[in-house]
Amino acid sequence: MIETDDLILDKAVFDDWKGMYRNVWSQQESARYMAWKVTESESDARIRIRKTIDFQKNHDTYVVYEKKSGEPVGFAGVEELAPRIFQEAGICLGPKYVGKGFGKQILAGLIAYCQREFGAEEFIFSAREENAAANGLARSLGFKRISSEAKVDGRDGHGYNLVRYGLNLKGMDKGMNIQNYWHALLGQQADEIKKFFHEDAYVNWHNTNEHFTVGEFIRANCEYPGAWDGEIERIEKTGDLIITVTHVYSSDKKLSFHATSFIGIKDEKIMSVDEYWGDDGIAPQWRRDKHIGTGIQ
Repeated sequence: MIETDDLILDKAVFDDWKGMYRNVWSQQESARYMAWKVTESESDARIRIRKTIDFQKNHDTYVVYEKKSGEPVGFAGVEELAPRIFQEAGICLGPKYVGKGFGKQILAGLIAYCQREFGAEEFIFSAREENAAANGLARSLGFKRISSEAKVDGRDGHGYNLVRYGLNLKGMDKGMNIQNYWHALLGQQADEIKKFFHEDAYVNWHNTNEHFTVGEFIRANCEYPGAWDGEIERIEKTGDLIITVTHVYSSDKKLSFHATSFIGIKDEKIMSVDEYWGDDGIAPQWRRDKHIGTGIQ
C-alpha cells in the first residue's frame, strides 16, 4: 500500500468494479491517452475487475482510492526496467478527479516507494506529446526529457509521439525529498514544511534583502495571499547543496515567477536556503525594438 495526502494506492477487490466502471473505465476521457478501450457494460466491468485482481497478484500495480470518499478513482503502478531503474506502469484518473493535484501525489508517491523499498537510482516517466497535463506533471517533479519515439495507437491507427522523461535519484537523500518539499511549499502546508527544516535553519530572500528563521519563513510562505501551484524545471546536486529552478504561478495563471533556490542539507534536513526570485514577462520594449533574440520556447 502507498499513501499520500489525499489518496491510498492498494490492491483491487471485486467490489471495486462499480466505482472503477463509473469513474474510470466507462470514461472516454480517461482512455484518451491510454492503450485500453472504454468498458461499455457492467458485465464487462465485472470481467475486467477479475482480470485486474489476477494481474495485480504478480505486478506492482494498484487501484487509486480517494481517502475522503473511499471511491476508487484511478489506477497506477511501477515496474523495474533494470537493477535500480524503475518506470511508472501507467497512471490514470477519472475525469472528475483531474485537476486536484492527485496526479502529482501519485507520481511522487511511486518515486518515494521505489526509493524506500528498492533503492531506486533512476525513475522513468512516459507521456504522449499531446497530453499537456502529463508532460507538465513530469516537469513539475524535476524530470528531464530524454527521448521521443513515434508510435501508432493500436485502437484506431493514428500516430503519436511518446515522450520519455528521466529523473536521476542517485545521491538524493531519502529523508530529504525535494519534490515533496516544493509540494508542501506550493500547497502552503505549514506543518509539512516544518518537517523539512532543522530548528536553527534560515532562509534568505536576496531580492528583497530578507532573512528569516524557519518559523518566520513558514509564516511568510503560508500567509501569502492567494492559491499557488508550480513545477520544478531543474534540479542539480553537488555535495550537500541542492539547487532548484522552480516555476511558481498563481492558480488563476495571472501571476508567474521563477525561483532559483540554493538549499543546504545537513543530516537529511534543510540547514539553509538562499533564494532568488524573478517576475516572468515579456522583454522590455527597448530590446524588442532592436529585433534581437528569439523565444526560448
